[in-house]
Amino acid sequence: MGTEQKTIRLETLDYLRGLAAFGIMIYHYMKWLYIYQGANSAVGRVSVYGVETFYVLSGITLFYVYQSNFNERLNNVNTFYLTRFFRIYPLFWVATLASLIWHLKPEHPFKLFLNFSGLFGFVAWDKGIATGVWSIGNELFYYLFFPFLVWLFYQRKSIFFTIGFVLIMVHIYFAYSVFNPADTLHNQWSSFVNPLNHFLFFYLGMCIPMGLEKFRGHNVLAILMLAVGIWLLFIPETGDDEIFLLAGYHRLLFTLAVMLICTGFYCFSGKLPDIISKPFSTLGIISYSVYLLHPFIYHLLAMAIRQADNYGYFFPRSNLMFITVASLTTLVVSYFVFHYFELFFIKKGKKLRP
Repeated sequence: MGTEQKTIRLETLDYLRGLAAFGIMIYHYMKWLYIYQGANSAVGRVSVYGVETFYVLSGITLFYVYQSNFNERLNNVNTFYLTRFFRIYPLFWVATLASLIWHLKPEHPFKLFLNFSGLFGFVAWDKGIATGVWSIGNELFYYLFFPFLVWLFYQRKSIFFTIGFVLIMVHIYFAYSVFNPADTLHNQWSSFVNPLNHFLFFYLGMCIPMGLEKFRGHNVLAILMLAVGIWLLFIPETGDDEIFLLAGYHRLLFTLAVMLICTGFYCFSGKLPDIISKPFSTLGIISYSVYLLHPFIYHLLAMAIRQADNYGYFFPRSNLMFITVASLTTLVVSYFVFHYFELFFIKKGKKLRP
């Protein structure tokens, strides 16, 4: 059995991953500043489908890297889980601890156990403590099944594709039977963050390198898919609450849009100028820190401005200026957190692999 992992980084996926994290950060900043313009805005679309993009990219990347580990046997499963543990948990724990300290709100010991263990993603997906960690819980849920899905693809294709059919049916069930377009997303939050609501994105992400490897480098086709996907994602529709992005045919339309965009980025292999590629690649590399740390940067800056006001130092009230400063601060902090915190544990995980 082959056990070597691919080490070539899919840089174009970093571009998309970084853009998705940046878009979600802007969405939160606009919402917290009360200038968010609703689900029909470009930021509104990214607020929901930026997270779905993470799942697709995760499926693509993990299959691309680990496919040879599980194509015949599952004797490297522990190695996979250990590597994922050191990649995800350290910063996740920091964000959870920081949230507990910031809010000074006592939590039930069982809720704390579920969060620090990551098990909330399996049994209490709406009970994440830190902002946005519900999606991390979903990722952990998918990681559990990933090695077995790879093995099934190579050894029991009929079962693998049967699972895909079931996930499509589940996806449609959520869109047409679970989500009520007459109610708000806030009132249906537990259903939204259910990992089964997003599992199809991870599964289809895995399918992209399975079937489309030969199309990598077909840049004209990639750009065409990107153009159609972007047009579908931002096509004008009616509806202010995010639930309209999830209910009925809109869910299927935007799912197609995300898949086209991710497939386009996967297939594109053109060389971009360094002045473009390096910033976007860096943004993708630090995207996990951006995603988890941006709420703390926002609230710390807001608190600092309030304290300065109390001492007679008045700052101009410009939402654009605040978002710019908060975003730049988040990017700088995330850069250093990745290089001096995340990378330390990533390397530690690699050294501890059996």
